[in-house]
Amino acid sequence: MTKDSDANMTSRAQNNPQNPASPFFIQPGEGASSSLVLDLLTTESYVTWERTMRRALNIKNKLGFIDGTITKPPNTYDPLYVPWERCNDMIIAWIQHSVSSNLRSSIAHADTAESVWNDLKEHFSIQNAPRIFQLAKSISSSMQDSDSISQYHNKLKTFWDELEIYEPMPTCTCGAVKTLLDYTHTHKVMQFLIGLDDSYDSVRAQILLQDPLTPLNRVLSLVQQEERRRQLHSVPTPLAMATKTSEIRNPRRERFFCFHCNIHGHSLERCFKANPNLPVCSHCQIPRHKREKCYKFNGFPPGHKNSSKYKSNANQSSLVQKEINHGLSLTLEQYSQVIALLNPTRSNANTPATNNVNANSLPVSGISPSLYTHTLACTTATQTPWIIDTGTTDHMICSPKFFTHNITPTSRIIKLPNRSTTTASHVGDVHLTPHLILRHVLCVLAFTFNSISVKSLTEHSNWCLIVSPILAIFRAFHLGRRLEWGRCVTARIT
Repeated sequence: MTKDSDANMTSRAQNNPQNPASPFFIQPGEGASSSLVLDLLTTESYVTWERTMRRALNIKNKLGFIDGTITKPPNTYDPLYVPWERCNDMIIAWIQHSVSSNLRSSIAHADTAESVWNDLKEHFSIQNAPRIFQLAKSISSSMQDSDSISQYHNKLKTFWDELEIYEPMPTCTCGAVKTLLDYTHTHKVMQFLIGLDDSYDSVRAQILLQDPLTPLNRVLSLVQQEERRRQLHSVPTPLAMATKTSEIRNPRRERFFCFHCNIHGHSLERCFKANPNLPVCSHCQIPRHKREKCYKFNGFPPGHKNSSKYKSNANQSSLVQKEINHGLSLTLEQYSQVIALLNPTRSNANTPATNNVNANSLPVSGISPSLYTHTLACTTATQTPWIIDTGTTDHMICSPKFFTHNITPTSRIIKLPNRSTTTASHVGDVHLTPHLILRHVLCVLAFTFNSISVKSLTEHSNWCLIVSPILAIFRAFHLGRRLEWGRCVTARIT
């Protein structure tokens, strides 16, 4: 009788709603609007949500209400009937606030927490094979991309942990389990290394050369150390540098003060009196730069806040830009400078030959007299453009009147870029200048333009082509440093 009475007293003490160890006890801070999990239940997160929710209910000593071990008292006169009803409704409210909003309406009319738990399990439990396939696919396609090492590892670990729920490891104590665990850990290390960015190739190679392979936690530590090392030696981005410069030079935030002169307006590092060896600009008399790099003398760069000032010193640049915007014509002096840059070793005796070009012809075509004389009648009169084409294999013209020598009829079929075909009527030579001769030029009457093939020009004629927005320069290696050049009226390079 003593043992039975002690058991009854223990049972009554455990079921006492005022006892903190009783499952019917509710903490003062617990409310019906609380959510026990951070991530709400969705159609794809039931397995993770179920484990998290079960763990939270076990902490609150309420797990028996959902697994059926704590049943509802049979009658309302039972002293535990009211505490059971209160705890049951509290658990239902917790579950309601732990699921997504579109699932709450299906829980509102449930009577017991056990029925709600079982309904969710039947509704969201799916076969393991489809979910295992999704997890395996996500793991194999996971890449670091722009994520940090920690974010990339957490993403993989989430997939690994959920996969272990569907495929738990056996619980036997034989040696085969250890072999299986080692294989699983090695497989995770390989998956982690595969998704790393290519910038970590050196670290990845060092890890793969180790025998036995380093554990995953050690691999993660090594890669994170390399990531932190790069962050310490990384160069600030241009935006960060611009922001920093603007903050330093903002007079409202900071005024420079020189401790040598005891005046505001400049720092000690920029003080000319404290640093007499600093270079001084001979134009603006400001230290720390020379006349060659002076913006006030050479002109401010595009986009500078003072670029509209000091235009008189940058007259040459504005003149060139103005001429480019109006017909793309250059002066004789500028043409001479371009040729001098291309021929730095050319003697000064040959330079005046460039200046003998007729100035009246330059605004018309802007090319050398020999090239201008031949093409003026053909090109200017008929408005037929010459296109420098990098995709064609042969030179082509649109009319036989451009031929100068070796004209021969032909019926050669030509394939066009749009997969259609056309036929060439003649083949011959075209002399653009006494030295620039196009060989085996095809005449295609269906064309309305002339085409210079870069491939044929460089392979068969031993010429080099230099193209800029305003000039097209042909250079012959077999003629030494001789150049044929012309202005691009309408630049079109295909």
